[in-house]
Amino acid sequence: MSLIKKIKAIAEALDYQFFYDSGQGIDLQISNANIANDETIVFAYLLSATSLSEGKESGQVGVFFYRLTEFDFGALENDSIQEATKADAVRFLMAVDKTHLLTYAEPVSIARGWDAMSSNMTGVAITANFSEVVGVSQCLNQYYLL
Repeated sequence: MSLIKKIKAIAEALDYQFFYDSGQGIDLQISNANIANDETIVFAYLLSATSLSEGKESGQVGVFFYRLTEFDFGALENDSIQEATKADAVRFLMAVDKTHLLTYAEPVSIARGWDAMSSNMTGVAITANFSEVVGVSQCLNQYYLL
């Protein structure tokens, strides 16, 4: 299972809809998705090339936690949505810690966004270097007894 698929599995285990594609592709997917007003969705981008060491993939990933908003919400209204999605991001990181699928390097940076995408979304993005705990070499050993 790839780095992104592990992030997807954790997000979906927490009942978030997960999207992954190019920026334009994600925008199109979200525009066509059925998203409730107070529902946080998660999407991710690989922010750099990943590395492979001892069969374990690592890379810097942006994981976004966004909600639909009305166009041109006031700053304080956006702030309350961003605080809610920040709590979603913390919940996700706590789940990463519990699953033992991935690790991430501290500190995790956070950025706030609003009036984003054609669907008009507000939320936060976390950026961290995520690494697989179990990688390809362990899977190959398990299946091929290398």
